[in-house]
Amino acid sequence: FEGSEGTKVVKDIEKSKVKSIVKNTNMIRYILKKPGLFDRKETYEIYTEITSNNIPLYHFRSNDDIEFYITKDNRNKLEKILETKYSQFKYEDSKKVKLSVIGYGITNDNKCLLKITDILSKEKIEVISIDMSQTKIELIVNDIDDSIVKKLHDELI
Repeated sequence: FEGSEGTKVVKDIEKSKVKSIVKNTNMIRYILKKPGLFDRKETYEIYTEITSNNIPLYHFRSNDDIEFYITKDNRNKLEKILETKYSQFKYEDSKKVKLSVIGYGITNDNKCLLKITDILSKEKIEVISIDMSQTKIELIVNDIDDSIVKKLHDELI
């Protein structure tokens, strides 16, 4: 590690900081429904069928119904699968927006998330779903004006 190119070793850990905020207006929410509950085998089969056709799924959840998000460019491919393989299930779809707040360590504590949700609450933006990793907070909302994204940017970056 000394004196050669490659990995840089530092003694201090980088402080948590938001690096960027991205608004993606190309999301569609799907909810699959049927009489009764989906069992684990059905859920796994549906998930596997969709993802094996190179359709990335976001915020996949299975409770009474199966809910997930895809990008608009995969809509036709998904609906063909639903019509040919799963026509017995009903589905609802609706346009959504994914807001991604990106930065190292932003989920180490709840300060960043609290700032985001406080701003969105004051602006009367309903948060439908939140997904977090060490470097990203993703929020699904119905819609969000660019002025609110700018407000988040000004507050967080």
